[in-house]
Amino acid sequence: MKVELWDGDVKEYRVPIMRYWTETMESLEEKELEPLMPLQVFKIRKNIESIRNTNKTEEEKERLIEEKLREIVTIYTEVSDKVREMVERGEHVTAHNAVQMMLALQNLSEYLYSKYKGYTEIEKEAIKMGESRWNLSKVLREGEIKRSKETAHEMFIDGENIVKIRKYSKLPDKELAEVLHELPPEIQSKYDFAAL
Repeated sequence: MKVELWDGDVKEYRVPIMRYWTETMESLEEKELEPLMPLQVFKIRKNIESIRNTNKTEEEKERLIEEKLREIVTIYTEVSDKVREMVERGEHVTAHNAVQMMLALQNLSEYLYSKYKGYTEIEKEAIKMGESRWNLSKVLREGEIKRSKETAHEMFIDGENIVKIRKYSKLPDKELAEVLHELPPEIQSKYDFAAL
């Protein structure tokens, strides 16, 4: 695309085209396109449309569509495993990002497939499978605690008073004491451990 600016300067923009249906979880990670992983759920849409357009009986179509919808369980499992793996390695994806990606996967699959008979039960199974493989709420809570400890750490280093550190970190005194014990002695000496 060429754009002519108000001063007569012409800029050319090139946008690479992606054939998403050829992408795998690994290729998306390799290209650092992790946020696109929930789109894997689109991959079965074309097959379902093909089934709907056949000359088979309605009962046969329903059976075949339900079989194809069962692939959603596999997709949930693959996306959940890959996202968990990336969060655990601390690469590109935070616990918060992970929650958003899984919600996107759930919302997309519901939007695309909720009109089909049997989808609701398959979705429940997919969500249960994903949760059984990874306790996302626990990971999110751990991520919040880690951020709170980082906040407390920085505030201790900056010499903030303990009341303010409690307020902004939202950590209990026991965890504040743990953070303080990890800091150099010259910073620890500025605080009264008895207050924690």
